Amino acid sequence: MADLPKTPVVPLGTKVKARTAGWDDIQADDYTSSFEEGLDILPAGDGVPEFVTGELEGFLVEGTTPVYFKHIVDGYDVDPETIEKVEETPAVTAAGVPKTDIQKLADIDRDLRTRLHVSANEAMHRALSSAGAKIRTRMSRTASGRQWLEEHSCNNGVLARVTPPALVAASGLTEQMLIEQAFTEFQGLWDEYLQNADLSLVRQMAKVLGVDINTMSAQTANLKAGANEGWTFLERSLTSLANGYLGDSAGVVVTDEVATTSLVDMGDIRKAIGHASGAGLQDPTSAGVSTGSNMVSAEIPQLSTGPIAQETMRSGGLEIDSYTWRHGFTPSPFPPHVALDGVEFTSFTDPKLVNSGSWPPNDYYIPGDHAGCECDFYINWR
Repeated sequence: MADLPKTPVVPLGTKVKARTAGWDDIQADDYTSSFEEGLDILPAGDGVPEFVTGELEGFLVEGTTPVYFKHIVDGYDVDPETIEKVEETPAVTAAGVPKTDIQKLADIDRDLRTRLHVSANEAMHRALSSAGAKIRTRMSRTASGRQWLEEHSCNNGVLARVTPPALVAASGLTEQMLIEQAFTEFQGLWDEYLQNADLSLVRQMAKVLGVDINTMSAQTANLKAGANEGWTFLERSLTSLANGYLGDSAGVVVTDEVATTSLVDMGDIRKAIGHASGAGLQDPTSAGVSTGSNMVSAEIPQLSTGPIAQETMRSGGLEIDSYTWRHGFTPSPFPPHVALDGVEFTSFTDPKLVNSGSWPPNDYYIPGDHAGCECDFYINWR
């Protein structure tokens, strides 16, 4: 398990061929199925193919130590070391733009979001562990503090969450002292991931538009500025979230599982990327801005659907024809979102997106409209 990757080996949505995980074990005479209940993947055993082909999906498995990314193809758990890209003859839009070129723009967003989500959770665990270490050191200086620590045996990450704020304050510590510069290491990863994603986005837009990438220096500069805005937003969000966890003993149910619990919601990552897409430069208080002239909902843009990318595509002579919903694989899929996979629509108030239920509490379904949602949309340019 220690050698399994924490992020997808190729961008999610890429068409691949891979070998079913544990294939050799499946063929053994004494094999017993080990279907993982609740993970929504097909059980291994009779009738399982050796190789499967389809779009790569998956999710982060956080109930183990260490965490790892489960790679799924055509509903089957696959061995990540056997994954190979499958080259296809691309479908073509009415304007002659290969469909795969347009979809690759969405792949950039999904891959970036997955990597950031994994790293953000690891950063939050490190921040709480560091805070707990500071609390332990200070409380160890007094007899009453040492007694309390003896009565509450746990790791530093848990300690930060179960120690009453009054005791922390009595030891001379403040929230600022506990969380100060806690996300400096993660900022380096943010810069690296955004730089790579921005470059991939510019390259892909240049390919779609048929222009020299060297003519897109302005877009590169704007995306860099957007990345800085995105980090400012995300650091503020993570700091606020970390402060909320301090002393939140009610949120700690089973202390030995805290180390593998997801502490950062995907929605925070979506909003940060929204700022990085240029939306934050227009509205510094929220990344929930309209994407496209006929979209009036609070849809959060990502790199390939944000203001910078849209302006680039329009200036290259393309227009928005429609949008396509792209369902994201999760351990507990939301049926209405599953049903929308591949549905083409013309606005985010399109009747096809009407929410006929009471949840989520919005009139129309939107990618990311509930915790854990991995859905995307991509723009069909013409």
